[in-house]
Amino acid sequence: MERITDDTSSMRTRSKDGHSVKHHHSFDGAASFLLSEERRRWQNPSKIADAAGIKQGWNVADLGSGPCFFSLEIASRVGKEGLVYALDSSSVLLSTCCRLASEKGYSNVLPLLADVENTLPIVDGKMDAVFLANVLHDFEKPKAVIDEAGRILKEKGLLIDLDWKKTDTGVGPPVEIRLSEEESSRIITSSVFSRIAVSEAGPFHYMITFRKR
Repeated sequence: MERITDDTSSMRTRSKDGHSVKHHHSFDGAASFLLSEERRRWQNPSKIADAAGIKQGWNVADLGSGPCFFSLEIASRVGKEGLVYALDSSSVLLSTCCRLASEKGYSNVLPLLADVENTLPIVDGKMDAVFLANVLHDFEKPKAVIDEAGRILKEKGLLIDLDWKKTDTGVGPPVEIRLSEEESSRIITSSVFSRIAVSEAGPFHYMITFRKR
C-alpha cells in the first residue's frame, strides 16, 4: 500500500471514464476531461452521490477513483467522522486528487496507489460502501474485483455500480466493451451480493445498488 502525496512517477493505461488514456494526449489532459464541466453536465457527481445514499460517518472505497471526481462528493457526505479510500493505479491522477482534496479542505480522503484488480490494501469488513464508477466493464478480472469488494465490506454493506449504458451515447468507451445492466448484475450477484435498486444516473449511465448477503 502506498499513500499518494505528490508523486507523478507511475502511469496508468485506463482512465476513470472507462476508456484508454491513449485517447487523450496526456495524463494531465485525461484529468482535465475527467474533471470537466462538460462531464458534469451529463454525469453530475452531486446528484449521483445523493442517489447512492451515502451516509454520514461511513467508510467508502472508490475503486478506480482517477482524480477523485466522485471521491470528493462522497467525502462531503460522509463528513469528518467518515473516510473515503480513493484507490487507483495512476499516481498522476491521484496527485490531482490530493491537490483538489487539499484545496477544498477535505481531510477525510485517503488516496492509495493500488491495482484494484488484485488484493486491496484494506482489511476485511472495513467498508460501509464500495463505489465503482465507469470501471467494471474495463476490468480484465471483474469477478475478482467484486469478490474483493465483498471481502472489504461490512455485513450488509453496499456496492454501487455506475457504468455506461450499452448503447451509442456519442461519448465514452466503445459500445462493444460496455456491460448492460443485466450483464453487470450477473457478474456482481455471482459473488456475495443481492441487487436491491436501480437509480437515475443521467442520460448516458445506469446505477445499480447491491447489498452484501
